Amino acid sequence: QVVCYKGSAVSFAIAKRVVNIKYISLVNLIMDQKIVTELIQDDFTVENLRLELIRAVENQEIIKKNYEILRGVLGNEGASKRAAALMVQYLKE
Repeated sequence: QVVCYKGSAVSFAIAKRVVNIKYISLVNLIMDQKIVTELIQDDFTVENLRLELIRAVENQEIIKKNYEILRGVLGNEGASKRAAALMVQYLKE
């Protein structure tokens, strides 16, 4: 998984001033570390995307292990509710 986001320069500048978060992807926010690559604004180029997709294919086992850890954090039933609670907690910090 590679998370890509590119918006208008004005919208991005406003968002950076209003929202103070380390990551934009839900996976990274929940785990509070880089699990998946995020290509944001100027980093989102065809070449960067190509390189990150190659890395993702080459590191499938690591990615699977990280998702297993995430699954353990979220559990099975009620995972959406727990994810929402984690997001609220994170945003309050």
